[in-house]
Amino acid sequence: MPPSNRKRDHQLIENQQHLAQWVRNARGPLDLAVAFWGKGAVEELKLEKVRPIRVLLELQSGGTNPAEVRRLMDLDHVEVRQLTRLHAKAYIANDAVVIGSTNASANGLGSEGSESTRWHELAVRTNDAAVVRDTQQWFEKKWSESRPITPSELKTSELEWKKRQRFRPRASTDAKDILTAALGNPDDYRNRRIFVVVTLWDWDAKGYADAEDHEQRTGQEAVGWQDWPAIPKDATLICFSDYKGQGFEWDEPNIVYSPPRLNRHKSLVLVSAMTLDYGLRPGNIRQWAKALMAVKATIPAKRWHAAGGMCMDLGAFAEKVIAQRSKA
Repeated sequence: MPPSNRKRDHQLIENQQHLAQWVRNARGPLDLAVAFWGKGAVEELKLEKVRPIRVLLELQSGGTNPAEVRRLMDLDHVEVRQLTRLHAKAYIANDAVVIGSTNASANGLGSEGSESTRWHELAVRTNDAAVVRDTQQWFEKKWSESRPITPSELKTSELEWKKRQRFRPRASTDAKDILTAALGNPDDYRNRRIFVVVTLWDWDAKGYADAEDHEQRTGQEAVGWQDWPAIPKDATLICFSDYKGQGFEWDEPNIVYSPPRLNRHKSLVLVSAMTLDYGLRPGNIRQWAKALMAVKATIPAKRWHAAGGMCMDLGAFAEKVIAQRSKA
């Protein structure tokens, strides 16, 4: 049916899963002028489906996850360009458009998180011929003003993204302890330089001798691990032991800070005791033990022992716990 004779159809979209479904089902080429892209957008919008797709996004301001941009750029049928200061969110097909507030991410599109953690979004879908034509013309103009994303720009963006993630605003929570908070919203605790650490072995005789030497030289108790040069730096570590026959227990101290530069004394890698940020408590060891058992079950025993335990980003840890509990 020619556009001029087509029945007009307008719809207010509050449930952003309806927007995602519209993109997935749209036939023919797609033009997406969406400023910010986050984790899960490619999968949520089914952009792997082969058809001509052009994506216009904003990379410089820090609102776009470079890992998702890389996923887009790896798709042969998708062309990706950047436009500085772009803030639009327009999803454009041949015969209809959706314009609104929704960025492209699993959380923004409503498939991730709880009602309390999702953004309140709004969009309008229309097949009005004049609006569709004007939006398509607007996209062509902006596309002509845009430029490709170079490998060096993407690499720089990835480094800057990781730095910013640590200090991004934290979602509100009623949780009193950090484990409950992380299980309630794993993504909020990803890439914040908070790690869950499990140690299988105590120091050996040399480790204790080096600790005694450190205390004699500095007057300070030695806190840390033996022979762990790959320790996360500039990070908060939530620490447990899993010594043979004892099960999971809090390490002492249970919350430590690893400095930006490796602090060694002979065989020891030294850290300092600290308290948690965000006003949250460490939590209950019984709850942690159940969570740690769930994650341990996902790691092959040989790898667990070869690594001497584990060190895992808190957000990734929480996701694994949730996934394991959903299987039970």
